[in-house]
Amino acid sequence: MTIRHVSLDFEKRDPGERSLIPAHGCRLDYHCHAAASRQARLQGRLALDPDVDLADYTMQAVIDWIELGFVTEDRHQSLNIGGHINKTLAKAGWRKDSHVHGVERKDGYLGQVFLVRVNDPTPEKIRRVCSAIQSF
Repeated sequence: MTIRHVSLDFEKRDPGERSLIPAHGCRLDYHCHAAASRQARLQGRLALDPDVDLADYTMQAVIDWIELGFVTEDRHQSLNIGGHINKTLAKAGWRKDSHVHGVERKDGYLGQVFLVRVNDPTPEKIRRVCSAIQSF
C-alpha cells in the first residue's frame, strides 16, 4: 500500500480565513491499493481510500425529508390523500410539497397501505401531516 497526496486549493475572499485552515488541511492523503473486484473491466485498477481524521471536523446532519408509513381502514387513492395533506400544509403556510404513494412507490396507488414523504420536515410540520392523515 502506498500513500498518495492530493493538494487542495481553497478560494477564500478574506486572506485571513486561509490562516484558519491547518497546514495538514491543505492536502488530502489517500491509501492506494489494488481494487478488489471480480468484474473484468475493473481488473488492474487502483482503489484510493482517503485518510481523513474526522476529529478535525465539526459534523452536522440536516434532515432533507422524512417518510412516514400509515394504514387506512378503507381503500383510498394516494392522490386524494396527498391533496388533503398538501392543503393542510398550505393552510399552515408551508409549501405543498409532500408526496403520497403506495409501498411500491408508484403513482396512482389505490389501497390501504401508504407512504408519505415530507420535505424540509420540522416537528410542527410532521404533527400537521399526522393530523391531516388522521382526519382523512
